[in-house]
Formats: sequence, structure tokens, C-alpha cells
Amino acid sequence: MTPSELVRALYEDCLNPRLLDRLPDYLSDAFVGPTGEQGPLGFRKTVERMVTAFPDLHFNIEDLFAVGDKVCVRWRFEAAHLGMLSGIPPTGKIAVQHGIGIYESREGKLTRAWLQVDRLGVLEQIGAVSLYAENAAEDRRIRRRASSLCTRDHPSFFRLSTASGGTFVRSVSRSSKARLRSTPQA
Repeated sequence: MTPSELVRALYEDCLNPRLLDRLPDYLSDAFVGPTGEQGPLGFRKTVERMVTAFPDLHFNIEDLFAVGDKVCVRWRFEAAHLGMLSGIPPTGKIAVQHGIGIYESREGKLTRAWLQVDRLGVLEQIGAVSLYAENAAEDRRIRRRASSLCTRDHPSFFRLSTASGGTFVRSVSRSSKARLRSTPQA
């Protein structure tokens, strides 16, 4: 299988039909996932968390291309929030998410993945966060809620503009401590 065929098959023949026992057919034992998960089992746990929160999750591949051993895939899903998501109870609301993944392939298996998605947009769509504060107390509540959500499962970077004139910036990476700052809006 070419690297492109391998990534397409991962989504269409494994993730979408929930045949997660087949992950070792696509991922090497040394696979490192987008949030640092290790191997097929680590990636499976990440997928299972998303499927628990969005049981009707189905990835629609919009673009897929490769250069050498790297494959880029752009996908979209639209799914109902029917299960727990990072401590957020089900809301029944529909969330739409677009993502771009880059996968690295060696010897017929995927060895590395990087992913960019709009996590904050999904949280807003399901009502977990609001991007606008009515007052300073609401501004603090938004900051605390966004801070707790972005550090649970995924490294993230996002900015929230608030009605009180501040901008909340949250940056988390595996190699550095979380940074939080409030700055006046420009």
C-alpha cells in the first residue's frame, strides 16, 4: 500500500466503521500520535474518547495528498455530542469540526501523526465555553473553564477576546508548562 492508500484506509476502513482492532494493521508499534500517544493502543484510547463523546462521528476526507513518506489529509466531521467530553456532559448539540492531519509512513505503516483542529470551536458549538463575557466575573469564569478544558487531553493554543477588553491566550505543549496571560485588546 502506498502512504496515501494507507492513510485513506485508516479513516475509511478502520476509524469510520469502528474496526479499531485493525489499528495495528496501519500503525507501527513505535507510532507517536498527535497528543503524544504511543502505539496503536495509545491512539485507540484517543479515538475511543472521541467516539464516546460523538458516537455518530464519521470522518469525510476532503483532500489527501502525499510527498515522499508524508501524507496530508484534510477532513470534516459533523456529529452530535451524546457522551462525556473532557468532563462535559452530553448536550445533544451538533458540532462540526475540520481537521488537517499529517502522517509519516515507514515500511508500510504509519509512524507519526500531527493534527490541527478547531477544538475551541467545538467547545463553543456544544455550549461548553462562551467567547464573550458580560462582565469581569464572567471573564474570569471563561478563563478558568477554557484553561481546564484545553489541558485535559490535548496540547492547544487559542485566544479568547472578552467583552471586558482582555484577550485570554492559552498555550500548552508537552515540552513546556502552560502559559496564561491577559492582555488589553488591540
